[in-house]
Amino acid sequence: MAYEMRDQDGATIVEVMGELDVATATELTDYLSGLLKKFPRKVVLDLTGVGYMASSGLAMLVASLKKSREMRVPFGICGISPVVRHSIEVAALDEVLPIYKDVSDALRKLS
Repeated sequence: MAYEMRDQDGATIVEVMGELDVATATELTDYLSGLLKKFPRKVVLDLTGVGYMASSGLAMLVASLKKSREMRVPFGICGISPVVRHSIEVAALDEVLPIYKDVSDALRKLS
């Protein structure tokens, strides 16, 4: 797994590439927690490059959403593949996670 951060239209975009599993999800959770403590205006997690997400990746999404709410930073995910969407839906996280089609959609709608 790898990730890159960039600023776009007043938001922090974190683009994730690779697999989110037990070996990588903790690293990304820690990174996002540190990022959210810096109070960015918005955070969008772009999962376009993620082909597989284990339960630890789902836990990372929940932890990041919880932290963003504590810090009052709008947070959303986008670019999820059908495989990742299925994992999110099976865990019923699509009911609580703000999910957007792509980064542009997230930037337009996330507030």
